Amino acid sequence: MTREKPFELKNIIVIEGENKYPLTITVHRGLWIGFGIEKNILKFKTFRFDLSMLEKDMKKFANDSKIEKLVKGLSSDKLTLDDLSEFEIDGKFYYQIKDLEDGNYIAIDKNGQVFGLIHDPYKIELINKSVRQFTNDVNCGKFDFNKYLDGIKQPM
Repeated sequence: MTREKPFELKNIIVIEGENKYPLTITVHRGLWIGFGIEKNILKFKTFRFDLSMLEKDMKKFANDSKIEKLVKGLSSDKLTLDDLSEFEIDGKFYYQIKDLEDGNYIAIDKNGQVFGLIHDPYKIELINKSVRQFTNDVNCGKFDFNKYLDGIKQPM
């Protein structure tokens, strides 16, 4: 596992018969966290890869100066406020400030609002309208991550 900044591997060409499909793979903290391709991957029968034009792109993950201003001066031992990873979900961008494991995250949007990005059951919920207030709540113990996670789990 690498602790390198997030990056994308671009210009991977998936060749199926005469058809060619560009593939992009997103890597974060050494883990493959996403990919993009035009065709449903379950419909590929036999294929091969062309890596001759493979490119590593770190620009997508460059921190937005507006986002940096939202967290400037904030600090917390329980939040990641200096290495914000960008996610696009349903056409909206979020910046991760806490990995809750199992595909769940706490993130902020470009307005500094704090959201829970929940994997199962899928939902995006507003937690706090201010990243500054949320950081204060985390630091003084008013917001507890374990209680939050227990609250989102549905009974079986």
